[in-house]
Amino acid sequence: QGTTYRTTLPAPAPLPSRTTAAVVRHTRWQPLRSSHMMLLASIIVAKIGMLPARHPMPNSLGSDKFNFYAQSVSAFRRTALPPARSWLTLLLEPKPTPSFLPAQLARDAKEKDERTKAAASGRPLETADDVVYSLEIGNRRYMSRLRDVDVDKLGKEAVGQLRKDPIAPSGVRAVVVSCARCLAPVEAIFDAAPGALHSLRVGGNVCRRDDGVIGCCEFALEQYAPPLLLVLGNERNDMVETAVASVMRESGRPDAPDTHAGAVERDGNGLMQALLSSAREAVSASPGGSFDELCRAAALSNVWKSVESLLTASTDIRDKVKRGELQVHGAYFELAEGRVRMLGSHPQQEAILEGTVSAPYVRDAREPAVPAEEALAALYAGNARYVSGGGGAMAAYDEALLRRHTSEGGQNPMCVVLGCSDSRAPAEMLFDARPGDLFVVRVAGNNLPSEACATAGAAEFALSMLSTKLIVVTGHTHCGAVAKAVAQAVADQRRGDADGHAEQTGAMGQVLASIREAAEEAISQLPDAELEEQVALATELNVLSAMQKLIEVSDLIRSRVISGDVMVVGCVYDIRSGLVRWLGQHPRLAQITGAAPHVPYNYKPVTLASAFQGDRPKLGKFKQAKDAIARILEGNDRFVRDAPMFESATPVIKDPFAIVLSMAELRVPVEQIVDATPADVYVQRMSGGIAGRGGATLLSSLEYANARWRPPILLVIAASRSEIVASAIAQVSGSALPSAPKRAVLERVMVAAMYAKMQVDDGRQLSRAGRDLKLRQLTAEIHALRTVEVLLRSSASLRASVAAGELEVHAAVVDEESGKLTMLGEHPQMEELAHERGC
Repeated sequence: QGTTYRTTLPAPAPLPSRTTAAVVRHTRWQPLRSSHMMLLASIIVAKIGMLPARHPMPNSLGSDKFNFYAQSVSAFRRTALPPARSWLTLLLEPKPTPSFLPAQLARDAKEKDERTKAAASGRPLETADDVVYSLEIGNRRYMSRLRDVDVDKLGKEAVGQLRKDPIAPSGVRAVVVSCARCLAPVEAIFDAAPGALHSLRVGGNVCRRDDGVIGCCEFALEQYAPPLLLVLGNERNDMVETAVASVMRESGRPDAPDTHAGAVERDGNGLMQALLSSAREAVSASPGGSFDELCRAAALSNVWKSVESLLTASTDIRDKVKRGELQVHGAYFELAEGRVRMLGSHPQQEAILEGTVSAPYVRDAREPAVPAEEALAALYAGNARYVSGGGGAMAAYDEALLRRHTSEGGQNPMCVVLGCSDSRAPAEMLFDARPGDLFVVRVAGNNLPSEACATAGAAEFALSMLSTKLIVVTGHTHCGAVAKAVAQAVADQRRGDADGHAEQTGAMGQVLASIREAAEEAISQLPDAELEEQVALATELNVLSAMQKLIEVSDLIRSRVISGDVMVVGCVYDIRSGLVRWLGQHPRLAQITGAAPHVPYNYKPVTLASAFQGDRPKLGKFKQAKDAIARILEGNDRFVRDAPMFESATPVIKDPFAIVLSMAELRVPVEQIVDATPADVYVQRMSGGIAGRGGATLLSSLEYANARWRPPILLVIAASRSEIVASAIAQVSGSALPSAPKRAVLERVMVAAMYAKMQVDDGRQLSRAGRDLKLRQLTAEIHALRTVEVLLRSSASLRASVAAGELEVHAAVVDEESGKLTMLGEHPQMEELAHERGC
């Protein structure tokens, strides 16, 4: 184009055959340094290299600081180039700017069509080796950036990266499990495009059997189908160092360093227990090794243990590996140089894959107990599927396997259903449940006497012996027993026989007698109504009566309801429409229990944060928390204005001032959203931002960070445009039953979607677009608040820190269009949550 270039460069090296050059345009004459040449480009269109593994990696990078630029691939097209042409010639050769040109759009359409055909045929568009190679190239760019402080900041135009590009959408190429305390985001370490890596972060990159981390991996692999799952350990890992120092002291080593994590070691944190075994193996293998050597060995051992857990605990991951659809690799990040050592597959992968893993075909005794609200959300979604015609969970595709599991696996139902014996109201069908999901007790009229009986005993058995957390009392329309009780009560009133003793004889009389009170109450409330209306009201009152009697006659049920460990919920099934109308917990629960039981806040309508008129959430009670929140909001404001202060790729070591639990679906690192260094915030990222349960890795990771650094704030961040929020809403709206990996994560988010849908359905009429916007926003906000509730109810140490005024737990929602964080504040029932016993 007539532009002149003047520079001094080393002799150019030939490129591998498959590469493409960046487009460079330079507008004025000036001397150039080789390390800064790319900074003078006003347009650079380059993405991570996609070179096959058969091409050798360049042997030297340091002397020629932009070899790696020549390995990059155009965002729009990969071109095969003759090896004789030098990369410098290609770099400076005038090219058309890849904008919205017709020819370029045609190539985009062709590439999209190739992806569609590949997906339809089951043929991967790129292999795991391609992804590994591109990650190595990206890591070299990151290493070069660490040595070149004049490079533009990562935060530049980052707000736009939160959104998917509709012209050139980038798919997830790898799922990466890394440490929440890794001192650089994986997106920066591999210099990856926004959304190219699905980052899951948990303390110590620990994956354990039957834990939420593996469930999140399964969800991501099922949702995005990348060819690579990478477990990334890192140097200077605080958790690993604490574990190694503890084992060195156990071994009597006088040179064991003080890691200042005594509180964590004394508390017996679950995360530390998982890492101590790796530390003991490292010390056993090298008793005289230095602290740094032992930490490296323990970190590598932990990487392989996590890989092994993924392969042995997840049938879905094993099957994908066996079919060649997925590779599970380990890697190690060396902090000082910024280099990532790609370790490949597990050394004993073949032997691991030869083992047998028996995954439950249906719920059995091996599965963990399901919290009451999650069980309720599963039933809500199941009924929505049944009504919409998308049911079918009862279908047994392998009857022999079904019989084997039901006979050998034991049972662990997620719900007790007290329903009517009516042949038209089968609980398993109307809730679209799988075998093993429900413990069903059916009696005519779905009621029980006012004293201890077999019905209450059956419910107690499920709670005490099977760890069930939810009891649902189900009535139904056109119930013969209720209709008979109402008709009899009306006839008795007309005869002046209020007691109706003449008709209440024998066993059938006992059944009608248990419904009599509800029938008379319905008549008194609707004295002039038609019999059909009186029966409808009596059906609802009868459900509430049965709920009350269950709590009153059973000390076990009453005590667990008071503690919040068990919920008793009512509903009425419409035989004509198939729809279940939920009544919630008993409206007089406090009077019935004689105490103040824990009632989930989210069961009542909440106000959208965006709808607050005057009173904003109180942002911190104590000075340290107020300062931390102000720091987060100021950083987010810089992010929104595209004026970042910090380079999020630069590794530094200092104590974090905040713990952040966020959704893995966010396309940019949390550190960028709050414009903080990776050391400033301890970031745990999981699918849906789900919280862990007591003793599990996800919760232990947060407990470790709280005990280790004592930050004043724990912030839960949700995103209304998250894919998992949309999937949860679809589930409670009746979409098809998802696969088991997706269910493991979705059921945690479906609780918020259920409460949001209940509120939106009961509110004023909205347009379809307005309803969708409100439903998404409300689901995200309720999910953030509920996550706070789950954390505090599950963790005694977090509750103690909140009660002592050392920690504040807040919720927020990020708008993925603007990048703005909206603070929701603390949970409305924070005082109650901080001082309750927990579950």
